[in-house]
Amino acid sequence: MSKPTTAQPLSSFGTPSERSTTCRRTCDSTLQKRQPRVWLEHLDHGGRIDTIDVGAACDEYVAYVRANGGAANANDLEARFKR
Repeated sequence: MSKPTTAQPLSSFGTPSERSTTCRRTCDSTLQKRQPRVWLEHLDHGGRIDTIDVGAACDEYVAYVRANGGAANANDLEARFKR
């Protein structure tokens, strides 16, 4: 006598083309909803629209630390960034 089972019955995942179409529709929809929210969160947290190089980002960070954290820390960072 066999025991009752709680296992899910097996079913087909579909053909590869069916899977990719379904996944593509689902993934595209998810990304379309997520990307604008992520971008706005990036801007809300001080993110930038323009592109700058690493040196400019370091200089801006030193200026930020100098304004908010003190000259000693900013001088240390400036020396480290110049190396």
